[in-house]
This record gives sequence, structure tokens and C-alpha cells, in this order.
Amino acid sequence: MAESHVESPIGRREGARRFVALASPGGDGSEPRPVMVVEGGHGTGKTHFLSWAATTLYDAGVPYAYVDLAKDRFTDVTSVLSFVASVNASALGHTRDDFGRLEFPRLWMALLAICADLEFEPLGEHTLPEGERERLKWMLGKVRTRGRGVLRKLGDQLERAGRIISLEELLTGFGAVELIRAGLGLSGLAVNTIDEVLGWFSTGSAEPVDELIALRHQVQDPDHYNAVLGRSNRELAAQSLCKALRADLRDLSRAQRRVPTPALMLDNVDRGPGPELVSALVGSAKEGGDHLSVVAATGGGRTGVVNVLPLAMEGTLWSRYRLQPFTTAEVSELLVEASGQGWHSDDVVDHLWGFTGGHPGASAALVEAWVRCEGSGVAHALRDRPPSPGMEALPTTENLMLTSVLGESPNKLNTDLLAALTTCSAARDVESGLWLYREQSGPSHEVGEPVLLERPLWEEDRPTVLRRLLQRVLARREPIGTYPDWGTVHRSLVHHYRTVRPDPVRKAYHLLCAGEFLLVAEFLVERLIDPEIDGDEWVWTLQDIAAAPTRSTFERPYFDVLLTLLGEQTRTADPSPLVRTTLKLLVARHLASDPDMFRTAELHAAAQQTLSDLAADFAGEGSNRLLAEAAQHLSLWDRFK
Repeated sequence: MAESHVESPIGRREGARRFVALASPGGDGSEPRPVMVVEGGHGTGKTHFLSWAATTLYDAGVPYAYVDLAKDRFTDVTSVLSFVASVNASALGHTRDDFGRLEFPRLWMALLAICADLEFEPLGEHTLPEGERERLKWMLGKVRTRGRGVLRKLGDQLERAGRIISLEELLTGFGAVELIRAGLGLSGLAVNTIDEVLGWFSTGSAEPVDELIALRHQVQDPDHYNAVLGRSNRELAAQSLCKALRADLRDLSRAQRRVPTPALMLDNVDRGPGPELVSALVGSAKEGGDHLSVVAATGGGRTGVVNVLPLAMEGTLWSRYRLQPFTTAEVSELLVEASGQGWHSDDVVDHLWGFTGGHPGASAALVEAWVRCEGSGVAHALRDRPPSPGMEALPTTENLMLTSVLGESPNKLNTDLLAALTTCSAARDVESGLWLYREQSGPSHEVGEPVLLERPLWEEDRPTVLRRLLQRVLARREPIGTYPDWGTVHRSLVHHYRTVRPDPVRKAYHLLCAGEFLLVAEFLVERLIDPEIDGDEWVWTLQDIAAAPTRSTFERPYFDVLLTLLGEQTRTADPSPLVRTTLKLLVARHLASDPDMFRTAELHAAAQQTLSDLAADFAGEGSNRLLAEAAQHLSLWDRFK
């Protein structure tokens, strides 16, 4: 393929390489081109990848069709392929300067047979014969007699069929009759007669008209199951139409075969007629020898289209490309691109990546907001709004990120689902999250657990960006209704880990979320003076508990926040010096771990000092582990001072 001036999308170089290899002209074209299935969750960049691939072909002057199967207009495979073969600018039938026009005589003949109104008197004074088959045969006879090279005007019948076959944009710049003439025109093709086009539909001793009538009936009764063939009429019709499309594209000229193949870019193929369309395209690929590339984008999980494809054929008839989260290096590329600067601190990149986990859509939104806020912090970036081109205020970055991860605006999401997800985001694992969902009082839930599990709240024991964002929503929720507020939810989880699934560390984690710093400090002291607890386990416990999210967004300087929290916790208590020292460490680590805030030298200095002090009181084996942790904070203090 000729090089495009459009660079590969950030983080998608492997996918770009695979697409270029897929669309590049091959040898004799006898081997099937596998359908490239691009799989990823909401906001992972599926549409962006398809747009890049389409732009690459556009730069090379190669025809492509971009179809979003989520649109209401695409109700079945017939409507999709009618658009694909149209003259719309985002369809295969649109003329490209360096490629010429593609023609689809077999596909348009099939669509004409499917859509023609055989009850309509086409030529006025002439009476149609009785019976559907005879009427279609009569009409096709008229097609034959109207010229061997190009279809002639068939009056109202073709005009009527043209209106049915084509949607509004198909008629842009064309009359209905001219559209049919262009679609069924046979000039310049290896197949140069109407008879040969019709003959393609004939199997065995059957006449072409019988095959077209069968196709017509399959479309009219799509849910009927053909027990002999083991497939529904919907599947059979889709397979026939996709075979016709591929057969038409085998007739490309030699000049056209020396450039990248025409391509179908199918977005949201897990929606509408997408699954049967992709299945038919995969099934029709096995015949090989065609000149068409197909890239289909789908969500993952149980609703993804890969679940209807033949896994045994993977790699031959279709191949999977899973979109992965961005790495820190790729987030750095985003930051350089957004800011126009050539370099950024690794600490800044790690901080941004730490909040989003590399989720592509969320990372892009947060990086852009970070640049607008001049690096004043994640909390400020989340509250920022992109510049509005008009009078209407745009959503905050936080809302844009939620929309990207959820797949739709939170305001449009099912109310019960959003409330359940927000509540379950407080839990650290799937089982505890589902326990929270079941524990809610009030009316019956609408969404059910399988729908909850499709949302990426938990992933490899680390919080996802959706969970981080929903925790912020939970922190703002008032203590009313079926789903309670932050404090009530975390106290419920304290009860859960005390009685239902005993786990003292996770109980302490949720006590900290509920603001019980002093109780958690006392728990840590108990472990500090327990000779059975070694240094590694104690430091791990500290790190695990201190990673608990905060409810409030604190303003700088954070050291003042630390002192304020210490004062609030000890105002009505008189803890021992050891508990007081541990409390100071806990607060400092808790603030330093919050992804909303950036690290500061003061917090790391407090952590380093208190860890060194506590090492002297540590009763277990390995006090050097506490000192090593203190040294780590000392190096961070030196970096941020």
C-alpha cells in the first residue's frame, strides 16, 4: 500500500500494520482475505481506528464504505448492502479520482428482485402475467431486451424499485432511473451481458429467476428456519447478498488490482443487523479470489460479535485485534501532542496514567484538560470544561470521561444501572460489589447482575478509571433513597468484612474510607507490635489500606491538610505516642496515594520521618523493610522539593 500521510493512531501501530497488510494488493487473489475484527470496550478507540483506516484509503484514492450499524436506518443486511453499493460519499459506489467507479450488477440485480413491487403495472397498457414468479420473469425479460451493454429505461417499475432500494442520500445527483442504470450498468466489466449476470444466480438446473424468487422469499420471512440447510432465512439471504457483492468485486480491472483493495469499515457490528452481516462476510470469504477487505469493530464480552463467528476458522477467515489500554509511553505521546512540547516529566505521565489506567478515551480527555489547566492537578482538570464554540456550556472533563467509558452520557444511562454502578464502585472486588447490590433496600432492581458485570469496575485487582470516576459521584451523593451515600456504603462494607467475609485488612480499608483514621491507626499499631507480623507484611498492609480513596478534594498545601486531619482525629481522644505517630504516617500516605492530587515533598518528608521512628518500635522480623520504605519516601521528597 502507498504510504499515507496520516500517522498511525497513538497506541495502535500493530493494528495499523495489520490493516495495511490486509488491504495491500496480493498475488492472484485466490486466498481468502480474513475479516479483521477490532474488539474493545467503550471508549477504547474502535471508531477512531476505523476513521484512520478510511482516511488512509482516501489518501490513496481507494473506495471504502463506512457503515455505523448502530444507526436506526440499518434494519437488515439488505439496507446495509444497498447503502454500501450506493453513490454516497462514504460508500463503495462513490467515484474515486484515481480508482474510478465500482459497479455491482449482481448485487443490484438481487436488490431489484427483493425490492421490486411486482403488483405494480410497469408499462401502462401492458398487463403483467399472473403469479409472482412469472411477473419477475417477465420483468427480467424486459431487462434483457433493453440493451446488452447498459440497462435502458424501464419506466415506472425501475423508478419505483429505485426509490425502494435507495435511501435519500443514494439519490444525490442522480435520478432514480439513472441510479439503477449506474448500479446495473455493465460497461467496462469482464461480465458484459445481462444474461451472464443473471446466470450467476443459477444453481444446477434451476433458472436464475427461481434463485431470485427464493432470495425474495427469504427476505420477506427472515425468521423462518430452513431445517435442511440448518440456517434461518435471514442467514441465507445475508450469505447470498454478500456472495453477490464479493463476486462483483472480482471483476476489478488489472489497474485497480495494483492498488489497495476497496474496504468495508463496519462500526458497532454487535448492534442491529451487524452479527448476521459479519457472519455472512466471514462465510463468503472462504471462496477466496475476491478483492475486498472488511474491518468490523465490536464491543467485547458476551454481547460482542466474535461470539457468533466460527472460532475454528480464526486466522483463516477472520482475525481478532484487541484494542489494549495505553502504556505510559503512549500517554506521554498524548501529552506531547496536546501540549506541543517535546518532553514531560515521567512523574506527570505516571500520575495521569495512574488515574486512567491507560483507558484511551479517558486518557485523551484528561490529558487535554491537564494541558488547559497548566498541570494544576487532576482534580482541577476533572472540573474543567473544554472551550465552547457557542453559547452552550460543554460538559466537564469528568462527565466526558464517564461518557467515554460508559458508552453514553451518564444523564442518559438507565437510572437504576447508574445508581447501582456508583454504589458498587465502593467495593474492591466483584463479590463484594454484588453483595452491595443485593443489600440495597427498596424496589426491585431493574438491571440485574449480568449487566453490572459487563461494566469494567474491577480489573486485575486495581481500580479502573470507571471506578475512580464513579467514586467521585458517590462522594457527592446525598444520604437518601434506595442507594445510600458514601459513608453508609463504606460502613456496610466494614460490616461485610467483619461478619460476612472476615478480612481485617479490607475492613480497615473501608474504615479509612469512612473517615475513621484513628481506628485504622490503632489497627496498624496492633500489627506493628505483633511479633508474628514481619516487615514486608506490615508495609504491604500500610500500602493497601492507605490506597483507600478520599471523599473530599483537598486544597493545597497538603501538609496543612495533614495537620488539620490529625487535629480533628485527636481532638476528642488522647492516643498513645505510638498511635499518634502511626496516625501521622497513615494520613500522609493516604493523601499521597490519592490520584486526584499530585505528590508533594512535605507529605513524603512526613512519611519518611514517621517510618524511621516506627522502625525502632517494630516488634516483628525485618524492621529494615520499614527503613527501606522510608528511604523510598526520602528519594521522592528530594524529587518533589
